[in-house]
Amino acid sequence: MAKPFRPSNSAAGAGTVVARQQIVQTYSGPLPPPEAFERYNQTLPSAAERIMAQAEVQSAHRRQVEMHAVRVTARDSLLGLLSAFLIGTTGMVCATIVILHGQPVSGTILGSAALVSIVGAFIYGTRARRAPPPTT
Repeated sequence: MAKPFRPSNSAAGAGTVVARQQIVQTYSGPLPPPEAFERYNQTLPSAAERIMAQAEVQSAHRRQVEMHAVRVTARDSLLGLLSAFLIGTTGMVCATIVILHGQPVSGTILGSAALVSIVGAFIYGTRARRAPPPTT
């Protein structure tokens, strides 16, 4: 166990108290608080304007990236729907042709397989959209 600190009573340090204070400020976001802007301008006269311009450029870029992500997601969703429709329709047409050529069991199996694959993909996609995104 550590011994408690007891100041010595030497002539040089008698009655002297030493204190240390540390102040830490943090902020989040693209812009610092107004007091920091003033200090930046004292150091470099155009610093606040440069920080504002940089924040505006970063904000515009972020909005552009978000819009692109929304467009890509919408496009992928539409392509998935169209592909599923084409695959399902092709499977059902093929199953109908097989049944009309005298193979009802094979045609039924082919039609069922096409239908099950489309329904399975739909269920898998719905569950994947509902799942929370992975955290890193």
